[in-house]
Amino acid sequence: MIFEQLTEKELRPIYQASLQEDRLGKKRAKASLEGAKLESSKGLKQWLRASVGDAIASSSRENIDVFRGVMKSFNLLEKPGEFLKDGKIRRIILRYMLRGRKQNSLARYQRGPSRLEMIELVKRKDAA
Repeated sequence: MIFEQLTEKELRPIYQASLQEDRLGKKRAKASLEGAKLESSKGLKQWLRASVGDAIASSSRENIDVFRGVMKSFNLLEKPGEFLKDGKIRRIILRYMLRGRKQNSLARYQRGPSRLEMIELVKRKDAA
């Protein structure tokens, strides 16, 4: 009984976050293959969530403390978002949010070929 309760308490948040990320990844991949964009934020809550996500992505590329926190969550060493309890990290992310979503959202996209271009490159390489 105690084992089940602890398992639920410690692992369920990680499992739920993984499911959510997988769903979003599928939506992004489908939109990319169709040459479409993901739906934009439909309200203040979604806009704020996206703004925080952009600020975390951008700050994690430029700040080692945020990067370490993100990596702990990514590697399932702690519950999703646990690193956000650190006041220093929250202040850093807030500072990035004040830069604006447009600048921060650029951190989400990597330079290089688009998904469709990469698929074509791989197809050509397989055919050779």
